[in-house]
Order: sequence, then structure tokens, then C-alpha cells
Amino acid sequence: GMKMKKNSLVICDQDEKYCKKLDSFLRNYLSVPFEISEYTNTKYLKSFEDKRNTLLIISEKLFDIDVIEGFKNVLVLEEMPVGVSENENFFGIGDDVNVRYTGKYQSGEKISESILSMFLDMPGVIVTNPRTKADTKMKLIGFYTPVKGILQTKIALDFAKQLASYERCIFITNDPFCCEQELRNGEYEENISDLMYYCECEPDKFSIYLEKIARKLGRLDYLPSCDGQIRDASAGDYLRLLGRIRESGKYEVFIFDIAEQMRSFTDILKALDILFVLAGSGKYSEDKLMLFTRELEDTEGFEMERLMKVDVNNTVELMKSVQKEIRKEKSFEKR
Repeated sequence: GMKMKKNSLVICDQDEKYCKKLDSFLRNYLSVPFEISEYTNTKYLKSFEDKRNTLLIISEKLFDIDVIEGFKNVLVLEEMPVGVSENENFFGIGDDVNVRYTGKYQSGEKISESILSMFLDMPGVIVTNPRTKADTKMKLIGFYTPVKGILQTKIALDFAKQLASYERCIFITNDPFCCEQELRNGEYEENISDLMYYCECEPDKFSIYLEKIARKLGRLDYLPSCDGQIRDASAGDYLRLLGRIRESGKYEVFIFDIAEQMRSFTDILKALDILFVLAGSGKYSEDKLMLFTRELEDTEGFEMERLMKVDVNNTVELMKSVQKEIRKEKSFEKR
């Protein structure tokens, strides 16, 4: 049959172990289609065929103007910690050659990020996902409560982490003051607002941006969003983002911790397959839930059977009910 075109990546480093390690990390970590070759000797680069459309990743020790001849995109792995070696522009490298540097001994995630950044600037990038469009039935699960004082994000995140052990899941929250340490660790260069922007402006490269911006928490992927900018996003922005993520074919379940209402809030609720509404105990909680349920009943297009009330004091039941749902669907799909 027709050979599927893939993006081409060459790793060149004297240390064979390092090549293998980086190669296997990239194969597992990146879902963008890649053809990866590895060489411990630069002589093999001379005869490499499609240099123009290939990203060459080469160790600083082997980097030389003659060695990289013909390659237009080169990522140099610096031996020294970043900041110590000067990124001097080598005399004689053409203007049309893009050379960038990244630390050789950083985490695989960081190196992947540099690779994806370079790919985004390369004209011939192929972004189609190997998974067919047909099986992109992504389930949408939302968490919401009108009751103040419930640790909704924590419950939603725990749920997502458990679910991620047997489904490909992505998690987002729209809480600008999210206090979950795990979601706040590290400084993120880009977050969910940036991804919404790329949704609009660079839809054809969306899956690479998704890959670059999403972070991992064990087996769960999430989009960093902890800032006030998120308040400007409307239901339409989220729905567009959801649509693009669904098209990427990367995930089976999308979990949305709806911490705050946004413009056209009910449009999001209508799009959900399951809406978990967290209930506390006592009259205040009951009254709030009654008013919220009443609003849903009056919302045209919201199907009440999608609503699941969850007692926050017994969230174990929550996980059980979902596992049952998903197993039911899976066995149904197998038939």
C-alpha cells in the first residue's frame, strides 16, 4: 500500500546508549508521526537522503560546518549547562539554516519541547495523526457544583488520575486560583489560552501545539491554565478547543473541571456526556442543587439523564459508576 509520510528526525551522537535512550523516549512520548534514524558516526550524514526536510539533532562534540552541510534545521545538544557555552553563530553557515541549542542532559520532556518548537517552524511538517478519524469518539466529562466550599478540583483531578490508568485522558480546569500543587508546579511557557489561540490561527499545526503545551501527571495529561487570563474564555472558545482535541485523536476522555461559570455556560453543559454535580450535606447544599437542577431542566438541549449527583463524602461510588459505564461501552463497541 501507500507508505505513510512521516516527519524525519536524525540523532547523531558518539554515545550509543544516549542515542538509544533519546530515541525510545521520543517514540513513546511524541504522538506526531516520526521516522527516527540514529548514527554514532557523522560519516553517515553525508549520504543521508532528504536533508532539507529533516531535523538533525547532533551533539556539540560532533557539530561542525562540514558535517551539517545540506541540513536546514539543526538542534545542537550542549554538553555544558545552558548559559556556560556561548551560542556563537558559526562563520559560513547560510542564512537559510536554522541552528538552535538545547541542554543535552535535560529531561526528555524538555528536549522534546525543543524538537517540537523547531518542527513548528519547518515548512514541510506532516501533522496528520496515524489514528483514523473514525475512532475519535472522545467522551466529555464535566465536574461542577454550585455549592461553595467543596474541593471540586481535587475530586475531579483524583478522578482523572484514576481514569487515566486505563483510558487516554486529558484534564483541564478553569480555576484562575487553582491551588492543586501538582497542577501548579513549574513555570509554563504556554498554557490553555495559548492553545485556544492556536486553535484559531494555526489549526493545521494544532496537534503539535497540543503535544508541546500538554503536561503529564503520571499517565494523565493536563493543560496548564493557572492564571487570570482564563476568565476571558467563553463557552465557544472551550468548545472549539474540545473539537480540535477530539480531531487530534489523542484522547479517549476529556475531563473538564468547571470551577467557574463562563459566558454561555449552559452550552458547555449541553456538550457533556456526563456531568458530575458535587453535593455537600445540609440544607444550604440541597437548596443550591435544587435551583441548579431546575435551571438544567429548563435548558433546552440538556438531557437530564447525563446528570449524576455525587455525594462528596462518598466519591468511591463515583469511580465505580464510571468504570461501569465505560466497560459497558467498550464491550458494546467490540461486538
